[in-house]
Amino acid sequence: MTNWRDDAACRDQDPELFFPIGNQGQATQDQIDEAKAVCWRCPVRAACLQEALDNGEDAGVWGGWTAAERREFRRTGRRVGDAARPGVDEERVAALMRGARIRSSRADKKAAAQRLFASGKTKTEITRLLRIAGSTLNTLLTPERQQRAVRVG
Repeated sequence: MTNWRDDAACRDQDPELFFPIGNQGQATQDQIDEAKAVCWRCPVRAACLQEALDNGEDAGVWGGWTAAERREFRRTGRRVGDAARPGVDEERVAALMRGARIRSSRADKKAAAQRLFASGKTKTEITRLLRIAGSTLNTLLTPERQQRAVRVG
């Protein structure tokens, strides 16, 4: 039987990305956002999250969730099959990525922007699809992504 890790998007990433040192500050949040961006395009995200929940992992980003988010997930009795990104409406994110004109939260727009960027869209394409200003996009993307987006956009 194949191990889910064989298909994990993080397989070729530096493991330290998923275990930020500290829990405060913009650099830590940027690292968490970068790790989550890898997780959210991963085909085995649910299996990863389930393993973290089953084993009581108390550190790192697993399946797109931080340790604090996983504690809250367990506390509320949710199941992995119900898991969506914390604070994000997956249907709205998908609609935003298609260019739909809908009401959405900042978290939805951030998720859509990061996914569009990860898929290779330029800054210009992302701002058009999400109907946001370039300055807004800059606040939604981490500094590393901003640099690449400016170069290709």
